[in-house]
Amino acid sequence: MLSDNDFNQTIEKTVLFVDGNPVGYTIYAEGDHYVLTPAENPTQNVIAPVLNVICGHTKQFIISGTTDQDLVDQVHEDLSSLANKMAVC
Repeated sequence: MLSDNDFNQTIEKTVLFVDGNPVGYTIYAEGDHYVLTPAENPTQNVIAPVLNVICGHTKQFIISGTTDQDLVDQVHEDLSSLANKMAVC
């Protein structure tokens, strides 16, 4: 599994909702791989996952690190929005 140490470019910060709680995430990029790392937030009892994303051959995002479909949908929406502004995927 890739971690944020494998990436050299921060491209965006975003807020995703994990179990209904807002969690700040930083999006790092390296080629067609992205990692979203949660900010440390000791005041919430939420364990936010590190999310790994690969831009597939068909320009679709392949997201791993969670089985929460709502969280996957949020990541897809954020990265799709970034793709319209930057060279993402």
